[in-house]
Amino acid sequence: MLKTLERPAIAVVGLAIRTRPMSPGIPALWPKFVARIDEIENLSEPRVSYGVMRHGGGDMEDLHYMAAVAVTGSRSRGCARRISATARECPATWAWCGSPVQPR
Repeated sequence: MLKTLERPAIAVVGLAIRTRPMSPGIPALWPKFVARIDEIENLSEPRVSYGVMRHGGGDMEDLHYMAAVAVTGSRSRGCARRISATARECPATWAWCGSPVQPR
């Protein structure tokens, strides 16, 4: 089930990979990321994580995927650099793909 939601834009910090849809690299990324969540400062939603994805360059087989948490403040890029992670702004329109817990 795919649902479109409107919510405020957020800043996220996490680990990112460039892969293909349904790649085994996506689930393999999560344990690596979860082990490093404590290194990320200024969590805005403790105990909530996001799988952020976008297709690159118009090719539907080129997928940028990120295991991430939402952060507050303007220092998210600095935090990401310190832990060799990625910082990204997520837009206000979201696609919710039917995970067990619907985003707030």
